[in-house]
Amino acid sequence: MSFLTNPWVISILAMGFILGNILALRKVSQVQMRKTKTMTDLDKLSELEKKNQQRIDAIQQNQSKSAEKEASKESTNNQ
Repeated sequence: MSFLTNPWVISILAMGFILGNILALRKVSQVQMRKTKTMTDLDKLSELEKKNQQRIDAIQQNQSKSAEKEASKESTNNQ
């Protein structure tokens, strides 16, 4: 029984307990980081596709508005 009360044994057990908890916390944090990690490649591509489609729609709307303005200017000039 005196073996368990030896300061070296107590120190080694305490250090093992502390290191075990630290390693467990690191492992848990890595698992949580993987869950919240960046999107997959497919998700990234779909987001880029949505953004590009919005840009294309905006450009087409601007072109159609400018074409309508030119058409109205020509019709007023012809009159």
